[in-house]
Amino acid sequence: MRKLFVSFTGLLQEMVNGRVTKEDLADGIFSFGCMREHALRPWEDETNEVEWIARDVGDERAKEIHAQIVEALWVAEAHGRAQYRTDESNSYEKLNVLIVANGYPELPCSVEGLHDCGAYSYSGVEDRVRALGLELEVVYY
Repeated sequence: MRKLFVSFTGLLQEMVNGRVTKEDLADGIFSFGCMREHALRPWEDETNEVEWIARDVGDERAKEIHAQIVEALWVAEAHGRAQYRTDESNSYEKLNVLIVANGYPELPCSVEGLHDCGAYSYSGVEDRVRALGLELEVVYY
């Protein structure tokens, strides 16, 4: 099943856990809750998730995982499968532009029992994907 990566931290962790592979990255859709610069160079920010995973897998493996993600992001950007948060919050509107461009229907702001048209939460995206029965697995932490 194709993956929708909405969390950079979650993607790192799922790669450590072996639940996301290089093959998943190759056709995944990326809509991170962080800015592009952070995903590419997390060591330049206060919060460096690559250091966090290094505690579990060691520095070299953590760097290798991050390098695989960066390589996948460059390809995804070139093919219209990646976007990042800018100064504003993530929104369903922005996410919908990306997923529609990749062959999926829009996620509705309102799904039975779910009403939020503003910024999205990771679990809210997952709930909507499930409610529509889309062949997407939402990856977050």
